[in-house]
Amino acid sequence: MNSKTPIVSFVIPTHNRANVIRDCLESVVNQTYRNIEIVVVNDNSTDHTLKILEEYQNKYNFSVF
Repeated sequence: MNSKTPIVSFVIPTHNRANVIRDCLESVVNQTYRNIEIVVVNDNSTDHTLKILEEYQNKYNFSVF
């Protein structure tokens, strides 16, 4: 991709949203525009949100905070 192509940042806050986080991430990674970064801010989820985020992080190399 051309270095002049603007990057689009997706910042996704989450807390105990395991029931929807997968759909959210799929929506982002299925976009046709490719010069993106994904930042997920996990606010100490106690459900299995973190497990899902780790799966996607390994597959797509994005940041989880």
